[in-house]
Amino acid sequence: MSLHHENQRAAAGGYPAQPARTGRAVGRTNIEITDTVTVELPARSRLLHVAPCRQNPDTHIDVWFEFPDQPTPMRVHTFHIEGTGHPLVDDALYVGTAVCPNGLVWHVYLDASTTSVQ
Repeated sequence: MSLHHENQRAAAGGYPAQPARTGRAVGRTNIEITDTVTVELPARSRLLHVAPCRQNPDTHIDVWFEFPDQPTPMRVHTFHIEGTGHPLVDDALYVGTAVCPNGLVWHVYLDASTTSVQ
């Protein structure tokens, strides 16, 4: 921000009050592109987004999740990675789709029946 804008903000009463923090944070993990992958994430995590992994975009998928920022138990999450046109696992919940640089498209599903608290 330029000095001119800083002076305008100061003349208007300064910066607004900072919003209260939520007690949540965003995390990221990556999973291998294979039929089934199991990872541990903090309990009460909310899955946000998937995309090709930044380090290995043709072999791994990044998964972003929101989680409580206080200590919580870990929960096992089983993901199914399906290609377009492949049969899907029963009772799996759609998480997102990753379009990889090699041209392959992968659809990520969460197996809700195997999620358990550790």
